[in-house]
Amino acid sequence: MAGTPESAPGPFHVRNEFAAVELHIVPYGRGSRLHIAAGRTKSTGAIDATVLEALTLLTESELMQIVAYATDPETGGARLFGPPAAGHVETGDRVGAADAAGRRN
Repeated sequence: MAGTPESAPGPFHVRNEFAAVELHIVPYGRGSRLHIAAGRTKSTGAIDATVLEALTLLTESELMQIVAYATDPETGGARLFGPPAAGHVETGDRVGAADAAGRRN
């Protein structure tokens, strides 16, 4: 099935002392996405080239802020450590930038 890890080359593994992820490039629409499976958290997501390009524009400090936010139980990181914090709104599947803007790749 298109868009699943089974349809892509790989897997590629990236790891350090804090995390390990498995990467696949998957077909999606007229392009492709990077499918990411995080071993420790058992979470998955897929991001498109627009999001990857945007990451290259961020400073190390800005990237560290994103990681801090994602791993903070009081914000978006609640899913890493248990049930969402009070008032946290889950937005569902992570999507590429084009989908977030209402367009398909």
